[in-house]
Amino acid sequence: MDPRSYWQLEGGQKYLEDEAFLLGPGSMSEAQGRFLAGEIEASGATSVLEVGCGYGRMLEELSKSLGSRLFGADFSESQLVAGRRYLTAAGIPLVLADATQGLPFRSSTFDLVYTQGCLMHVPPPLDKLFRAELARVSRRHVVHTEEFTDSVHTFAHEIEGHYRALGYHLVKTMEYPFNPPGQRLTFQIFEKRVAGVDGPCAS
Repeated sequence: MDPRSYWQLEGGQKYLEDEAFLLGPGSMSEAQGRFLAGEIEASGATSVLEVGCGYGRMLEELSKSLGSRLFGADFSESQLVAGRRYLTAAGIPLVLADATQGLPFRSSTFDLVYTQGCLMHVPPPLDKLFRAELARVSRRHVVHTEEFTDSVHTFAHEIEGHYRALGYHLVKTMEYPFNPPGQRLTFQIFEKRVAGVDGPCAS
């Protein structure tokens, strides 16, 4: 069974309410948003897509400090219904789309595409289709904050080799500094290779 069905069954509004403890001034979400905003700003990205945006928790945080154009995509209708309410003030466009079936964007549309706790729930072999779509619609960077361990709801994907085959190289990998209790997320940045130029070693 595809564990992603949880986000359809749970319902966007209920999921938002379940995560209320993560929101607000001084919250974990605020710290996570500042961290990601800093990394996006350092990349120089002016257009950013979150795939698996849910109700927009991270997009809301990014909108507070980034001047980049922000967009969100998620396969869950209920999450997007909640997200359009949650992000009303930010005015961030949200699109119903499943990356395993193709994203409704032209190739190289966004400077940077990221996921936060999403790819780890995509079962194989769908994960390869998912990453291929992220790589296709990104102009330069793909960023993941994910935990790759096998459990009832998560999968231990090997992604570096696949991104290499897709024309990207790993430029940054580190333990995520704002792990929620019980999680061991890793933060990774992949950059599109320039023809004839070798990428730097991962830091």
